[in-house]
Order: sequence, then C-alpha cells, then structure tokens
Amino acid sequence: MAVGGQRIGDRGFSMLELLLVLIILVLAYSLASPLIANLGAGDLASSARTVAVALKRARNVAISGRRETPLTFNIDDRTITLAGEPKPFQLPPKLDLQLYTVQQELTTDKIAAIRFYPDGSSTGGRVTVGKGDRKFEIDVDWLTGRVHINQPAG
Repeated sequence: MAVGGQRIGDRGFSMLELLLVLIILVLAYSLASPLIANLGAGDLASSARTVAVALKRARNVAISGRRETPLTFNIDDRTITLAGEPKPFQLPPKLDLQLYTVQQELTTDKIAAIRFYPDGSSTGGRVTVGKGDRKFEIDVDWLTGRVHINQPAG
C-alpha cells in the first residue's frame, strides 16, 4: 500500500544506515580533533610574531629618531610597551612569557626592557613565548639589533 507516495513499511532508518552514519561521524571527529587542538599553535606563532614586530619597531624608532629606545615587557600583565606610544602590545593571558636581558634593564623581577640604540645595536636578549611544551624563542642580537624567531623542537 502506498500512502502519500510512500509505502507503509518504509518509515525510519535501517540499522545498517544508522551504523554507517555513526561510523562516518566517528571518522570525522577523529580527523578533526587534532586540527582543533592545533589551533592554539597558531595563537602561539601569532604571539611570537607580535613580539618580533614590537622589537623590530623599537629598533626602527631608535634608528630613525636617533635616540635610545627601550621596549618594556611586563611579564604579569603580558604587555609590551614601546616608549612614546600610548597603547601597549597585549599578549594572550595564558601565554608563558620569559625575558632574558641585561641586569641594567631590570626594573623589577616582572618588568624589564630590551634597549635599542641609534646605531641599530641593542642590549640584546631573548624573549620566550610558549604554551605547554611548545615554545618560540625570539632572539635580539646585541651587536646588530637584529631580531630572529627560533622554533625549537618540542
């Protein structure tokens, strides 16, 4: 018997159809979950680039303005402040941030700077940004002031 274009026995889904859909969903989830987990890695790389851009900007300001220019890092607030600019660079709050610089540039144990000079040189140092086992190291060469991002294995 046909009612409205359908046979009465054709209502619902068979067990085989339901099982097939379930298998497809499990496969999709297993393929997508590593991609979703790695989205944090993009945030980490973006934060490393933000730090590198701030350092390069400080170097350019020092050279073009012919004056010493400090770039100040606040480890607790996750902010980077360029002297003379009203708005600091803001890093994600859950980011692990470490700064290695010369003793003269330490204001407190949580606030320090890397200073650039008019000839392009700097006090040098390293900024490490990370999340868990993944990290990026941003090195500042003291002689040339050049900024380089390293991604160690991990």
